Amino acid sequence: MLKYLLSIGSLLACVAQSYATGQIVKLHDAKIAVVVISPDTRITVTVTDIDRVTYRVDQNRKPLISPSGIGFIERDRGNFGSTAKIESIKEASHQGSWEDRFGTERRVPDNWNQTTISLNQNGVKMDFIVRVFDNGVALRYAVPKQRGIPVLNLKSEETEFNFEGDYRAWTGDPSVCAENNYPERKVSQTPNQSVLPALVQTPNGFVEIAESDLTNWAGMFVRANGNGLKVDLANRKDGHGAVQIATPAMSPWRVIMIARTANDLLANNLVKCLATPNKIGDTSWIKPGIAAWDAWWANSIQTRGTTETHKPYIDLAAKMGWPYMLCDWGWNEGDDLTKPNKNVDIPGLIEYAKAKNVKLLLWMHNDALNKTGVDKAFSTVAKWGVVGVKVDFMNSDSQETVQWYVNTLAAAAKYKLLVDFHGAYKATGLARTYPNYITQEGVLGNEWNKIRLDACSIEHTMILPFTRALLGPMDFTPGGFQSVLPSQFVLDAGKTPGGNCQVLGTRAHQLALTMIYPSPLLVLCDSPTSYLGNDLKHPEPGLEFYRDLPTVWDETRVIEAEVGKTIVIARRSGKKWWLAAMNGNDRASANVPLSFLGGGKWTMRSFADTEKSEFEPKSILEQASLCTKDTVMTLSMAAGGGGFVAMLSPKGSVK
Repeated sequence: MLKYLLSIGSLLACVAQSYATGQIVKLHDAKIAVVVISPDTRITVTVTDIDRVTYRVDQNRKPLISPSGIGFIERDRGNFGSTAKIESIKEASHQGSWEDRFGTERRVPDNWNQTTISLNQNGVKMDFIVRVFDNGVALRYAVPKQRGIPVLNLKSEETEFNFEGDYRAWTGDPSVCAENNYPERKVSQTPNQSVLPALVQTPNGFVEIAESDLTNWAGMFVRANGNGLKVDLANRKDGHGAVQIATPAMSPWRVIMIARTANDLLANNLVKCLATPNKIGDTSWIKPGIAAWDAWWANSIQTRGTTETHKPYIDLAAKMGWPYMLCDWGWNEGDDLTKPNKNVDIPGLIEYAKAKNVKLLLWMHNDALNKTGVDKAFSTVAKWGVVGVKVDFMNSDSQETVQWYVNTLAAAAKYKLLVDFHGAYKATGLARTYPNYITQEGVLGNEWNKIRLDACSIEHTMILPFTRALLGPMDFTPGGFQSVLPSQFVLDAGKTPGGNCQVLGTRAHQLALTMIYPSPLLVLCDSPTSYLGNDLKHPEPGLEFYRDLPTVWDETRVIEAEVGKTIVIARRSGKKWWLAAMNGNDRASANVPLSFLGGGKWTMRSFADTEKSEFEPKSILEQASLCTKDTVMTLSMAAGGGGFVAMLSPKGSVK
């Protein structure tokens, strides 16, 4: 690691001259600067205590983050850390990788240089930890146990992310459950309590602000701060500030993802890398896969709420080879999660599903879970044979809620239950710490087609891969087959007798969502009649793409990407590859070289937009063809949210 102590006046010149020598320059005055450099030497973070403690981030000696403040406002001590002095430093580094069985890359590189900077403010000590990767920066605070500070009582956080200009950005609208859009705007137009991540396009590359390793702290938002952003912490439910925690205490990581291009951005795994590794031990019982979902938003009046109306969803899962069926709200008696209501025979459904090699997941309101008792509810449903739970409506990023997440996930793991949190805050890497956290909401997904007319727009679906999807698993519940034009769209059409909720974009666009959005538990939203026809015997065009679709991957290649406009990716599972592409409101084309394939001939089964798709969005063309690694495909995608997907297998391989 290269690190320097030098006067601010000669800082940049000295750093540049010292790259080759590893020189350490001691100061002649009390002012200090510490520079931490990425393993590939392209990214530098400079921390100084000139007037106040600030940090800045440069890439290839060009600014990304201009000098930005740090610290907290503490209830009893006021400003805490920002006016401190640098006392000492301790460095560390790591080179390696780790295995991710539940992501989009089986081997995740984990290479970084780190400096822990010990600060002293009027006798109060705090460490500012700076970790620099080749694709980003992470910052966190550590307050050691010390005389007079048994507990921290934080009112707010002073961490800033300043930019040299008021740049183009995609920042989250406020939401208590991270079900928000990320509209394009200037940094200065970012609202208070803006849901992470915050994506900023600077002249020198993309910067994306996020949070990782949130386990015992208040959740982080941001707000506009001139040409920059500043941390907003969620308040505690009890009204006592934002964070109450005994010392020694450590904050979550404040993550700065860095990418030269949108292609590079999509490969960023920092949020997951920075999270605490697996704490539950054996994960062999955790099985990713696809789930049929009873009619929460599709045909919702006619096909839910009784034993018999759930069976077609189990039958659908069995027919398609999906391992799961999710039984949503309405199965239990009042707030008692140990008693199914008289209309839904849960033990009977579990046996019915078991005979068809399908396992059941159950929805729970978090209030009912707390009233029943987490351990009592989980032990009961596990004894019945349920393999997972979907817990809903937490609607908070408070420190108490964060602690509840951790305790609930640990309890679920004890009974070998998968967990899907809805009404949830944004992903923060917790799925690495508790791998049974198989997916989560914290995203404005397809169900908003029954809530707000302009919410789940094509533009929104095209911004998510570059924002929310980079944080972790995302239960968008894709797979809607009732595609219509905007002029035909009817809000909450599922409430119409015999109707199904509608989606925008072509059918190929909805197919592509299932592969582009990360979710080890892929919950498909539509009903058996939408997929198989009213007689349940005539599969709709495109359905076969879902039959053998993996939900976790060994390798990912980003072929083309532009925020909000286009995305083309290839993912590998075992020896087979899958390809997905989608576009925004404008018609798009892409040349896709298949150089990622191995040698020999490959069979490709593709599902593409047709010439009619712009006017008949359900129209889709299925084809089988041969290709090689020398093939260059030309994709044409319809205006108004088109798409393309394909499965590629070595010729002669068994399906």
